[in-house]
Amino acid sequence: RRVHGGLELDEFMQAVARLRDAHLIVRDASREDAALHATVFRALLGLLFRVESSHVRYVNFARSHIGDEAGAELARVLVTNTSVTSLDLDTCSLSDASAVPLFCALRSNVTLTNLDVRTNAISHAGALALADSLKGNRSLRLLNIASNPIDAVGLGAIADSVAGTAVVRLVASAPDDAAPGLMTRLRRAVSANAAAKREGRDREPGGSS
Repeated sequence: RRVHGGLELDEFMQAVARLRDAHLIVRDASREDAALHATVFRALLGLLFRVESSHVRYVNFARSHIGDEAGAELARVLVTNTSVTSLDLDTCSLSDASAVPLFCALRSNVTLTNLDVRTNAISHAGALALADSLKGNRSLRLLNIASNPIDAVGLGAIADSVAGTAVVRLVASAPDDAAPGLMTRLRRAVSANAAAKREGRDREPGGSS
């Protein structure tokens, strides 16, 4: 199979294996191209995310419709991955079937700082899994879950769990059944995290205090 530029898939994989501190971008697939992108995605997993050999820091599969099967495979890899710091899965046709294991991987992953899963089909179960995993995660700082059908109960659980974490920016959409004040509570929790981070930085040697 050929990828962009006419390279055979094997040649592409060999080239990626030689990269250092790389950005991997495979995005903007039509639904007709999704099968090819999913194939490339699965081939890359075994090569790029091995703990001992990966040098890829930034992975962008936005609008590639990789689907739940590939998303679940990515979740298994993230449990032990120590290289990727930014993961963009915007519009990747993910549902709770892949979001739950993906978010559960955050319990043990210690390097991912930026996660974008906006515009998927993540709902109540995915939100509760995210809320539970945030309690033990100390690396994630930027999180985008906007344009997912998350209900008020799920978003409320996230608002409760995100307080006191490293998350300093969280983008979410207000559920149709949101009670007054839910979005404000979420924003205040994240703002408090950001303030605590600034205060801690100021107290470090060389800080302003």
